[in-house]
Amino acid sequence: MKYNKFVSFILLSVIIFSLSSCSSLDKKNQLDKNENENNIITEVAGEKITVSELKFIFGHIRSILEEDANLLGADKEQIKEYWESDVEGKRREDVVKRESLEDLIEMKILVSKAKEENIQLDELDNGEIDQLLEQYIEANGGEDLAKIKLQNNFGMSLEDYRKINEELVLSAKYKKEAVKKIEIDIEDIKKYYDDNIDEVEMVTIKYILILTETYLDEEPMTEDEIAEKRKLAEDVLDMAENGEDFDALSEEYNEDPESRLYGNKLTFSRENAREDLKEWAFSADVGELTMLEVPAGFMVLKLSEKHGFEFASEGIKKFLQQLEFEENLAEWKKQDFEINEELLDSLNMLE
Repeated sequence: MKYNKFVSFILLSVIIFSLSSCSSLDKKNQLDKNENENNIITEVAGEKITVSELKFIFGHIRSILEEDANLLGADKEQIKEYWESDVEGKRREDVVKRESLEDLIEMKILVSKAKEENIQLDELDNGEIDQLLEQYIEANGGEDLAKIKLQNNFGMSLEDYRKINEELVLSAKYKKEAVKKIEIDIEDIKKYYDDNIDEVEMVTIKYILILTETYLDEEPMTEDEIAEKRKLAEDVLDMAENGEDFDALSEEYNEDPESRLYGNKLTFSRENAREDLKEWAFSADVGELTMLEVPAGFMVLKLSEKHGFEFASEGIKKFLQQLEFEENLAEWKKQDFEINEELLDSLNMLE
């Protein structure tokens, strides 16, 4: 009986210990669950978006915007003023926060689509991500310091950092493949060409510039000097009309310093051409020559090529594919999902 009571006591102790352990474990799991739920801004297409992911994307956009605003090395007050400034009636920080969330929503949708179609990262993709991770670790003074920085800046681990980069690469890979698969009818390409001919029809000219413009620290040319320049341009035009090689003449007489770096060709559409240049270039025949007076001097011109539908069709096709993909993405984004607005509004992205 004594023994039985002792056994019973041990059994009871084990049961109580087990219950208390389960209770503690349940509490821990519940705390972890609550903590995770408090970290989730939304779930779209079965993919969760966390606070740390939002901070990560915001951080990248922030770096670009601050560099564009010449804020690298600026003091805290200047940076604070920039992010508190008004953008269409809203604080810049709030606007960029929402844009970052939109980017994440799109990324998660594309990741989900990639999984549905069994599109996966290949060895090359994973190699690039490994290299990116190594560069991050090296740039931050080693793995331990990189972990601290990730945790302090974004609340991320190295595993989280790798995961979001995997998703960025996978979403881009899906998009690239999905865009290429979109069929565009040739009639739609022709219609776009006809409707936007000023934008897509192009010509290429060759030019020789005889300068009359002087630098700010130089005296302007006299009328006699300008007349001499005009005569030189007319002589160059005459030589070209008499069959001399235009490129050889350009090598000898072209006074445009940029032609030494980029060549003596210009390709443009009606939409982005100077009015006086456009009038001649789009009415002339290939091989035709002329001389044109411009603010910088005199240009001897040769119409080198005309680029019509065949030249533009592939670019138009890619544009229409991209347009249709963006329309599809807009439809996918209409799916029902809830954003934790309270959590989103509470986030200080500049901490």
